[in-house]
Amino acid sequence: MPTSSTPRPFPTRIRRRGSAGPSRPRWMYRAAAILAIPAAVLVGFAPPALADEPSNIVVAVNATVAGQSMSRFGWDIESVTGAEAVARNAAVAISVGRGARTIAMAWQILLASDIRDRVAPEEVARTDSRNCVSCDTTAIAYQFTVASNGPVQLAPRSRARLAQLRDRAAALSRSTEPTPVIIARADAIARELSDVLSPGVEWPRSAARSGGSAPGVVVRRVVDHR
Repeated sequence: MPTSSTPRPFPTRIRRRGSAGPSRPRWMYRAAAILAIPAAVLVGFAPPALADEPSNIVVAVNATVAGQSMSRFGWDIESVTGAEAVARNAAVAISVGRGARTIAMAWQILLASDIRDRVAPEEVARTDSRNCVSCDTTAIAYQFTVASNGPVQLAPRSRARLAQLRDRAAALSRSTEPTPVIIARADAIARELSDVLSPGVEWPRSAARSGGSAPGVVVRRVVDHR
């Protein structure tokens, strides 16, 4: 299984409640309209009311040559502070045509500090096949939430390890192995990632003295395969 000896740096976006987030991927809605995809496939993705919430939405639309393979991969680390933590992570895979193979894989890590109200991350994996004969369509979404009513942040020692896991997950999304093997290997990477996050998050002792709760890792996994 390949690893990277010199992992590429990856960004951690810091957001506070009420700050502006990135614009939504409009092309995903255009693709849905062109392919006449049922509205239910896209229900729950990035409504305008939550435009400022952290989101990681990965969409793979495979409508090219018969037998063509396509994959899309997304990796997102979000750090949020405020009364509540709301974030969404979604993988959508759509196949059109004979023998198409499509994989969408979305990974999100949510570091939530100073949470007083609620932690409400959303996790979605959806697939759709249109006029498909022997298509293989897979959507995989993993979400890792670390939340506390005190401050939390990634420890420097964990960043290189997370970058290695990111590179392995990205390579896996492009793998030609059978889908059950890809799903099993993704689950193994997810377990490693959880093991890295558990001791890899810094939580100041001063937070404990002020009544803060030690952060734990909550893992959410959704897989849709047809």
